[in-house]
Amino acid sequence: MALFSLLYSAIVTSAAQRQPFVELKPDKQESRSNAKLTILLDYLSYPIFYSCVATARVPSDVKLETTGVLDLSLLTRDTSILAALDLSNAIWGYGAGLPVWMTANRSFETLVPSHQVTGDILVSNVAYGVKPQCVLVPSSQVNATYAANSVLGSILINFADRGCEIDDIDPWPITSSRLLYTYTWKQHCTGSSDAQDRIAIFAAAFDAASGNKLSNLTVISCFPTYWSTSRALTMSFDSSVAKHIVSDEPEEGKDDIQLTGEASLAFRALHDGLSLTRTQEGSGVLEADSFGRVVHGYARRLRPDILIDRGALLQATETVYSTFFAALATTELMQQPGEVRMLDAQLFSDVTRLFASLPIAYVLIFLLFSMMLSTIGIFVHAERRKSSLQEEPRGLLWWAMILSSSDLMTFVEDFKAQHPVVEKPGEHIEKYWDVKSAKCWCEHRTDGVGGRIRLADLEERIPGRSSWQKFTQGLRWSRRGKKPSKKSELVEQMPLKAQAGSVTATADQHAMN
Repeated sequence: MALFSLLYSAIVTSAAQRQPFVELKPDKQESRSNAKLTILLDYLSYPIFYSCVATARVPSDVKLETTGVLDLSLLTRDTSILAALDLSNAIWGYGAGLPVWMTANRSFETLVPSHQVTGDILVSNVAYGVKPQCVLVPSSQVNATYAANSVLGSILINFADRGCEIDDIDPWPITSSRLLYTYTWKQHCTGSSDAQDRIAIFAAAFDAASGNKLSNLTVISCFPTYWSTSRALTMSFDSSVAKHIVSDEPEEGKDDIQLTGEASLAFRALHDGLSLTRTQEGSGVLEADSFGRVVHGYARRLRPDILIDRGALLQATETVYSTFFAALATTELMQQPGEVRMLDAQLFSDVTRLFASLPIAYVLIFLLFSMMLSTIGIFVHAERRKSSLQEEPRGLLWWAMILSSSDLMTFVEDFKAQHPVVEKPGEHIEKYWDVKSAKCWCEHRTDGVGGRIRLADLEERIPGRSSWQKFTQGLRWSRRGKKPSKKSELVEQMPLKAQAGSVTATADQHAMN
């Protein structure tokens, strides 16, 4: 590509340095008025010949420093989960973007390059996530009991899920002022050595005609387990600032590690807080806690035509809980490690590479060969004919001599004498003179050397001008030269002095008459 660019520039520059106008058809009749008979050699304006380049992703070694790891000691009953819930609601309820170091279902340890880099970095990074393992409890296995009182009623629910008995759940208030209900609860199912809790969603609609005052009763029970895993993470960096995750793929031979034992006990504080966190719903239609409100909103987005859809609720519960834990780990549970850890990674940068293919090469060679032939043809034409290419820097002087002895110069001098205060003579002439009806032609000398540019019928449009003024102006122009006629060939064959004498005699005869 570099050799082609040098050769191409040398060929075009050699022609562009000369006068780039070449007369193709020097026919005397057509060349008088047809400006399209001149071309401009402007090959340099074609940038397509410089765009045949390609880039390659070249890897290089780089070091990354770990700046944030998961610390479960930060997860207590006092840990705020509202930020994670709001983030989950923004993502699944309103289509918001994800934070840099998380996906929809896992959170990654944060890293920073050891020196300033820009590009995509591939690294083996630790990720944390949850497997909700939610199921839809059959209605036949759910026992719902409605208890009435003087003001509000309440509902008691109990059922069994995968070896865990959920009994005597705290009663939830039921009232005719609320149409829909979505509640969250938790159940501790084992001892203190290993937590295997249940998180469940209860959803229903108020129905005064039903025995338990509910319809579309739906119970979803989740058995969450928490995991850490090693993932092949590709992160985009700009000046060492993480921008977004490019890809996230599992690593071969690396299994997920379940967080059990003492680690799992920390999540009981999360389960307790999830069932106790409530926000006020202002619509007057839905009665829900914070987590239930997010699940209900995403389920309605999945199935907007149905108030309570069991399949949509199951999908929404699993999806929202996975995102909720990833958001909680990213916003609340990441902490600077006690020891600095350096990770080996690969930086992928885009480097310009020569991309050669036979079709493109053949096309470029053909275009180059065509331009060479065209340039050679122009040089041959310039050598064989008297052309403006051979006359620089004399070409402008030659044209100046032609104009100096022409009727145009005489007209310009007369105009300046009659209109000395006109600032823009060109626009003035086009506006107040009959330019369109004027005639301009060239009288060639018989010896083929030089000639004279003649002008006729260029009159000023003056309202109320007398016939005597028109006659005197026409007489003045007739003394300078005659108009073109059908006998222009005879005029062109006459010597220049004879033409001037003939025109003068004709003018004197008109004056005598």
